[in-house]
Amino acid sequence: MPIKPISLAGDTLTIQLPNNFFYDWIAERYNSHISKSIKDVLGENGSIKYVVVNETLKEPEVVPVQTATPKITVDPASLVKPAVEDDGDEDFFESNIITKYTFENFIKGESNQLARAAAYAIGENPGGTSFNPLFIYGGVGLGKTHLIHAIGNAVVQNDRTKKVHYISADRFTLDFVQSIQFNKKQEFTN
Repeated sequence: MPIKPISLAGDTLTIQLPNNFFYDWIAERYNSHISKSIKDVLGENGSIKYVVVNETLKEPEVVPVQTATPKITVDPASLVKPAVEDDGDEDFFESNIITKYTFENFIKGESNQLARAAAYAIGENPGGTSFNPLFIYGGVGLGKTHLIHAIGNAVVQNDRTKKVHYISADRFTLDFVQSIQFNKKQEFTN
């Protein structure tokens, strides 16, 4: 079931969404743009209302929407898949890991020593540390991507049977949405 407009009553546009995941995804990424566009087209009192249709019940569930972008939190643990045993059919570095990003060439400093130590511990013992999930926050160019790839490289270097797959958050979201849309949830989890 696609996203589609249902009605325009007065200065309120009603949009139908197939599930709560779509609502959360749109609210997080596009709500401010949509609200601005609605106000541009329908005037200052213009608003948008989302109706979520529960797949099992097929009855609309009305979800209230604020005009400002809502604060949305996601548990990072729900987005992380553990390393799995490799069946030997795939070459590791087809997994998007950048081989030049290692712990050996990571520039250490006072500002990143804690993040580096946590990442190193995970690379040495994935799933066996208290840093699960690991959340690294920082500005541009401070080494977040380097550390993520260094973890992947260390995991495979320490155990060649492990398979590491690196994807961006946008790609993960797209793959997840498509698995729901085409009823391929099992393939997504594998």
